[in-house]
Amino acid sequence: MIKTFFAPAEKATDSELENAVKKVREHYVNQPHVQNLLNAIPNILLIFNQERQIVFCSPTFSNLLGVDPKDLLGQRIGEALHCINSTLNLEGGCGTSPSCQYCGAVNSILSGLKGDSNSGECNLIKTDGDAINLAIKTVPLLLDQRQYVLCHFQDISAKKNRDNLERIFFHDILNTAGLVQSFSEALGDEEIDSSASNLVKIIQKNSSAMIEEIRSQQILLKAEAGELTLELQKLESRILITKLVESFSENTLAKNKSIIIDSDTCDITFSSDPGLLGRVLRNMLKNALEASAAGDVITVGCRLKEKQLEFWAQNPSVMPADVQSQLFSRYYSTKGKGRGLGTYSMKLLTERYLKGKLSFISSADKGTIFCASYPIGH
Repeated sequence: MIKTFFAPAEKATDSELENAVKKVREHYVNQPHVQNLLNAIPNILLIFNQERQIVFCSPTFSNLLGVDPKDLLGQRIGEALHCINSTLNLEGGCGTSPSCQYCGAVNSILSGLKGDSNSGECNLIKTDGDAINLAIKTVPLLLDQRQYVLCHFQDISAKKNRDNLERIFFHDILNTAGLVQSFSEALGDEEIDSSASNLVKIIQKNSSAMIEEIRSQQILLKAEAGELTLELQKLESRILITKLVESFSENTLAKNKSIIIDSDTCDITFSSDPGLLGRVLRNMLKNALEASAAGDVITVGCRLKEKQLEFWAQNPSVMPADVQSQLFSRYYSTKGKGRGLGTYSMKLLTERYLKGKLSFISSADKGTIFCASYPIGH
């Protein structure tokens, strides 16, 4: 018996392997249109026998490795990808070293061979030092009373690298921006002449704006990845609206424009996440200001409507029909490339996390009104 530290080490005999390859091809692959479908699928599909050996691979996999598909038959996944752990127990190969018990690929395949669908990730280091990150989904297959497993592999190395770089970037850039803000605040406490004082105020203002933009992007990325958690607090609607308007008092977007709070704005205590709700309302007012011209009046308010607390912002401009039809699309913007995340993030945070509803109307008689409604008590 071959020594193993985890999964069974024995492999099928040559005749058993040849028979399994033949049966899988006859039953699954050599069906009408299946080959066309396999050629069209960009991700990797593999079928393994009970010994975790490849008995079928999609063209994507063999093309990726630059080898003849026949040369991959009989290999295990770690052997085909030259995983460094597949060489630690030379006799047993892939799945039999002490490190293999933590491998997402081996565990997902074993689960499939037990008759269970499974998904996981595999972080694999190759013998040449390169790293591969794979997302794996397995589905059990029963053929002639023998268990097989169909595996779907997706290379997520680029996504993993991007996610890691984003975390490092946000950490470092926020630290740098925070230092600039701290130093500018320290300078503001010193006795300096008026011209220097004005420069310090400009630095403070812009460093705060930079930190706000960085955090907004960070929150958006976490929201899309489903990584945000709510931190509910008791809030007061009118105070929230008042602070919102005050925060734009010196914003360049508000220059030569007026922001007023509707006289019927209600004062209700409710529960929500102040950070996420605040970003929705800031984007709502920012969007109204960007769509307005000098001399325009922007009105904001809050009202109780059918057991919903509705925040709204109105500006006198009217959106063209084509803009309205794509308003909440990611990256769609009338302000140029690289923009268009404001309305998208408003809808994402409101409807996925705050359990509310974002809507708008735009007409010649009412201008454009954005409304964000939230259930009382959330």
